[in-house]
Amino acid sequence: MARYRDIAPGEMTAAQRRVHDLIVAGRRGRFGGPFQLLIRAPEICEHAAKLGEHLRWGTSLPSFTQKDEALVHRICTELFNTQRLSDASFAEAVASLGETGLIEVIGIIGYYTLIGNTLNVFQVALPEAVTPPFPE
Repeated sequence: MARYRDIAPGEMTAAQRRVHDLIVAGRRGRFGGPFQLLIRAPEICEHAAKLGEHLRWGTSLPSFTQKDEALVHRICTELFNTQRLSDASFAEAVASLGETGLIEVIGIIGYYTLIGNTLNVFQVALPEAVTPPFPE
């Protein structure tokens, strides 16, 4: 059972409504998902929405080739497992992605950690007819 209820636009404070309207007017074109939770702290919601929009549509990362996908996966796994990046992985990441690309990968990891933790803490259910991608 979810630990929250949706806040309808008519129930929002002025600050919440302002952020709601910014999100709807942005590239997403809609309000929902994690923003329905984050709106409880409008300034965090606003910054997270702007960061997410940039990370989704504004980074320098191209569509990955298989080698690049494996590198990004290794960066993520190494960072989550050790909270560090080895000298060898760092050098390969900078050579392949550039410093900007590496920062963008780290930003994407952080953003989706925020989103995932928010959804998990509030026990947000998957949409109807969606099979869970991972076992519980």
